[in-house]
Amino acid sequence: MLSLLWIEGRTGPATYFKWSLAWMLSQYLAGYLILKALGGPTALNPILLHIFVMPLRYVGQVIQGPRSPLTTPLLAAAFLYQIITAWALAALALRRARDYGINEWWATAAFVPPLQPLLVLVLTLLHSSGAQNSPPQATPAPRARVTIDAFKGACAGIGLTLLAVAMSTLVFGVYGTGLFVLSPVIIGAVTAYVGNRRGDIGAKATWALVKSASALGGLALLTFALEGLICIIVIAPLWLAGSVIGGVIGRAIALASHRPPRDTAVALVLLPLIYGLEAAFPATVTFENQVSIDINAPRTAVWRAITAMGRVEERPGQLFRWGLAHPLSGRLLGAGVGAKRYGQFSTGTAIERITDWIPDHRLAFVVLNDVPTVRELSPYDHVYAPHAVGYFRTLLASFELEDRGGQATRLTLKSTHLLRLEPSLYWLPIVNWVIEENKTRVLRHIRVLAERHINSVN
Repeated sequence: MLSLLWIEGRTGPATYFKWSLAWMLSQYLAGYLILKALGGPTALNPILLHIFVMPLRYVGQVIQGPRSPLTTPLLAAAFLYQIITAWALAALALRRARDYGINEWWATAAFVPPLQPLLVLVLTLLHSSGAQNSPPQATPAPRARVTIDAFKGACAGIGLTLLAVAMSTLVFGVYGTGLFVLSPVIIGAVTAYVGNRRGDIGAKATWALVKSASALGGLALLTFALEGLICIIVIAPLWLAGSVIGGVIGRAIALASHRPPRDTAVALVLLPLIYGLEAAFPATVTFENQVSIDINAPRTAVWRAITAMGRVEERPGQLFRWGLAHPLSGRLLGAGVGAKRYGQFSTGTAIERITDWIPDHRLAFVVLNDVPTVRELSPYDHVYAPHAVGYFRTLLASFELEDRGGQATRLTLKSTHLLRLEPSLYWLPIVNWVIEENKTRVLRHIRVLAERHINSVN
């Protein structure tokens, strides 16, 4: 079984069908088991039906309540398994395409879940060419050619990075799996293919080429004001991992077949296709988050601190100082249900309306207008990055006070959010970390105010 994960060699139709079917079905089983473990729906319903189109895509959507200790590990495991499954299906497809003698770039369709069943069906129906299974002959390239081809590969990677980001975000308006997973795989594959097409530059040089093209692609995004530094840093691990996977595939295709560069168009056409699918069937994840803190003060003092919060004194962390949105102050106008609350953030002012007012017990509000999630760190005043507004929203929040006996109070800050970034299995842990960092900073500020008031009275 492990040998079928290698991209060298060939695979006949019967073996290909058996193992590809097993990998595809395992995705549905994994999605079902994870949904069940997280307390999500396991009966036939729209969410479960979506799993058969985009396996594991909607696992994050079941995070509706406070997260359990298993949530983050399960999300990380599901995302990792999704990558392994895509690799296994692509490796099998690559070997099957080589066995029949067609363009190996068709194998990249294995990274697009809706196309996986069709790809398996078509490649299974193709008869074996009968050619002998022999390893590709790697011919070392002359030094001058290495330099020229590496330069061409890097240029291809940079150009495709700009094209992919502009097409996905500005044309289709999606920040999804197509952009963050499929794009780096295909870009890395094309980069490595161009670098190795006329001679093997070696695995180490290919890795350096793909890595350099990814870094230069990020720099190009900054130069053309398509992204800011913060977002590039956050997505860099996923993008680099995808580029490395693509680099391995691209080099293998180059060493095995020496096809003309135009054959890569098969893979490049997949990009607008997946962007269009994600725009037509957008995924949104609604989830809750809560953070608690114990305060050595009675509820009356804590309530006073909440309703007169003022400016947050604690300095935010480094990433927040570089541009991630973080709270600066809170100001309440009026009292009772219907009163307005203004939350001043580093990126703007959020206007909130009080929906529940129970003195010394609960203060809840809905967010009428949200603020940008980030102020991009860029040499330009304006960056064409739509994700800063609307792709993550805070819907409502509440402060809840619990008497812990004596002069102690437990304060919990709950909130409900909407996320339109894919893959949610990658973004949810990051977004939850940002939320919790901001909440913890606010709660610590309230604790300082409440305990300071008690000490001044005593």
